[in-house]
Amino acid sequence: MFGQVLKQWFWDTYDHLGRLLLLNLLLVLIAGPILFYSGLLLLSIAATLPKASGLLVLAGGGFLVTVISTTFVFSGLLWFGWRVSEEKDPPARDFLSGIVKCGRRVGSVVLCGAVIALVLLANLWWYFFSGTVPGPWRFGGYVLGGLCLWLLLIVAGVLAHTLPLAVRTGHSLWTCFKLGTLATLKYPILTLTVLLFITVVLTLGTFLKLAGLLIYGFVLPAMVINSLHDVIAAAEARASRRTDAAENRPTSWRQIQEAEGEEEEERLDKARYDRGWADLLRPWEM
Repeated sequence: MFGQVLKQWFWDTYDHLGRLLLLNLLLVLIAGPILFYSGLLLLSIAATLPKASGLLVLAGGGFLVTVISTTFVFSGLLWFGWRVSEEKDPPARDFLSGIVKCGRRVGSVVLCGAVIALVLLANLWWYFFSGTVPGPWRFGGYVLGGLCLWLLLIVAGVLAHTLPLAVRTGHSLWTCFKLGTLATLKYPILTLTVLLFITVVLTLGTFLKLAGLLIYGFVLPAMVINSLHDVIAAAEARASRRTDAAENRPTSWRQIQEAEGEEEEERLDKARYDRGWADLLRPWEM
């Protein structure tokens, strides 16, 4: 399934490469100055306060800026990615439509995930780096710290599944989190592999004098997560159809037509991404 995720991500990105590169560049040009001047403002405020209060202002301000910027990016790009999956050939301005339509829901998901992640990171620091755990209890502290690390990975996986659900469905946020958790637990290896892939590619982009982040730093994680959701949704739909076919055979012409329509749609979706080098080198012949 990971290969299918990569295949869909590659072709979705390739088919809309110009618009995605434009969006990433615009996000860099917008986010860069905002983050820079926000950092300067927080540092100037923190410098006028006592050390503890200054650190609190820096941490709180950094947390708030991170949540807002993440919401801005993922609400727009995941909406754009969904339109790509639906073969709507979205224009770049659909990014703004996604922010308007999904910004509040995505922001709520990001805020909840960020709070949980912050608590887990604080526990990691406490158990591993603070040096306050007494000697006889240090081994137990390491065990609890390891547990927090695994929980942090699970939270990242849940967010990777919940964000597309918040954009695509009208479910309540609680339902989106529940479905995201179930998907993470049902497909743990696939989820962690996708997260690892995103981390490795973004890290390589950072080492390339930030050139990679300038080209794909924002659009890559959003489009990969979009493809992950599509692949899992398609797998679940196939499993549901097999179960229904085994338990309830079609008894009317309408049911037969619906079943054939679903099979044809699945065949077309598969053919859409089963492309080779010829399609890459001569896209006008597709």
